[in-house]
Parts: sequence; structure tokens; C-alpha cells
Amino acid sequence: MKDYKMDSKKYLDQTGVYKMVQVTKKVNLTPRAIRYYESEGLLGDVKRSIGYTRYYSDDDVSRLFEIKTLKNQGKKIAQIKALFIEKYSTQTDTLTHSITIEDAFIEESDVGKCQAMGIQIQPLSLKMNGITMDYLKWKSVDINTFLAPFDILVHGTNRQIQCSGSWLGNAKRSVINATLKQHHAQPLTDAWVANEVARCIEWVMMPVQVNASGVMATDLLNYVVLEKRIGQQIERHVMPLDGAMVLFEKQFKQMVVAANGRVMFVTVHRTKKQLLSDTMEASIRDLVANKNRLSIEDMGPIYLKTIGTTDAVLISALPGA
Repeated sequence: MKDYKMDSKKYLDQTGVYKMVQVTKKVNLTPRAIRYYESEGLLGDVKRSIGYTRYYSDDDVSRLFEIKTLKNQGKKIAQIKALFIEKYSTQTDTLTHSITIEDAFIEESDVGKCQAMGIQIQPLSLKMNGITMDYLKWKSVDINTFLAPFDILVHGTNRQIQCSGSWLGNAKRSVINATLKQHHAQPLTDAWVANEVARCIEWVMMPVQVNASGVMATDLLNYVVLEKRIGQQIERHVMPLDGAMVLFEKQFKQMVVAANGRVMFVTVHRTKKQLLSDTMEASIRDLVANKNRLSIEDMGPIYLKTIGTTDAVLISALPGA
């Protein structure tokens, strides 16, 4: 296996989120000076704590450059603070999110947006073959590696994240997607997210797992399992792929009609270059009229842990309220 140590500088630069050591180099200030300006309220509320590490945004960096300029002009801290209160008082985000989201339910590209929106992130770790790595770096690992046993841990501890005995579903990801893409004007709380997740309709489609040999195994090669879940209600079918595709499309269209055509978000998780995954992806792209409300993402370890196959597709749809 390759070295999975996170290239944090490259990752953070791409997402517009910086550690203290990077900020000091960008603005040529000492950590002590930056912490002092922060304590004086000159960086406002734009910075957030992700796990146990302090991160700074592009807006923080801009403010630090502005502070340097004003100090070079002879301005005192009290004067700069008064200027900033007037300048930035109208730029405060009116939504206050009081939730911590495990990073298993976000993508690397979401980190900066979560930070800007005040959403706290609980970092997780993956432990496999004696190697521990940051969860969000899972794409650097061959996907088939996750078919062997592995653990998902709370970062920096030995506490394991317990996955359910059945397929996890990706409803929570749809709710988070809808929020991050600003299709919700609603502060995130644990209770509200749980309520939205309960409204989601989820599907999983995967090949039938056959241990038999001979004619029986051959006859079942093109059979799939299609499960639809709303809350605690599960509808399950085992049928040929063509029939399952027709049934899924019918169920999806019924969901759209029942929601008066308003679908807040659809999230798909699948593995690329798999026959079933490619077939389902093409169908879903045709079914979702507003592509801004659709996100097609790679199948992550937390989903593979409960499904057990790379050739499966998870779909969740959040109907309009």
C-alpha cells in the first residue's frame, strides 16, 4: 500500500482553507500577532474549528493583509476595530448552524464551504492493514481495498463509528448537499437533519450474490436486488436488471409527482466503470430535470462497509416540503 499521509498544504490550498503555518507565510505575520488580532475581534466570526485544529479562510487572509496596511498607515488597533465594525457588520451570515457533521458525509471540496457556513466537522480516520489515515483521503486507496475488513474511528481516538447491520443509505448526504448548495434557508440542527432524513426516499440496487454453480448461477447473472426505503418501511424486489430499471424509474416518477414536481436534492453514490453503476447513472441523469439538484459521487468506505460490494448504487431523494 502507498503512503497515505495527507498532503495537507495542497489539499487546504485547493479548498481555500489554511492552517496557521500557511497563513503566517502568506501574510508574513507571526502566529502570536495573528492570535492577537483574532482575540481583538478583527477576524470576526469567519474562522471555525474543524476537529482540534484551527483553520483560516481566504476572508481571514484578506483581513490580515488589510490590518497590515492600516497599521503601516499609522492606525491603532482601536481605530482598525472601529473601521472593521462599520465595514463588516452587514456581512454576517444570518444562519447559525449548531451541528457537527462527521466528515464521512462530506467531500473534500465541502470543507471550505462548511467552514464558511459555521458547520463544525468531526474528523474521522480509517484503519486498515495496520495503517491509519484521514477519512477524507480515502480516494487515494484502491476501492477494492475496502472490501476487506477495516475500521472507521473518531480521529485521534480508538472509538469506532458503528455502521448499521443493513445498508446505511445516503439520505443524510442529500440533506447536507441541499444545505451546502443553498437549496435550504434553514439552520442545521441535529433534530432538523433527522426530520429531513426521515422524509427522504432511498434506493439501493446491487447484483444478486450467487454462491451456487452451474445452471442456477448462470440464470441469476443478470438479476439484481432493488430496495426502496422510506423511514422504517422497506420494499424489496429481486428481478432481472431490465425489470428493476423500469420499476425504479416508475417509483422515482411517482415520488416526483407526489412532491408536486419539487425535489430538493438527489444524491447518488456509485463506483465508476461498473455496468450496473453506469446504467443507473444514465437513467438518473435523465430522470432529474434540474441538474443543479443532482450530485453523483463516488461510493465511500462508510457505504461499502455495510453493502459489501463495489457494484452497487445508492440513491436518495429529498422531496420538496
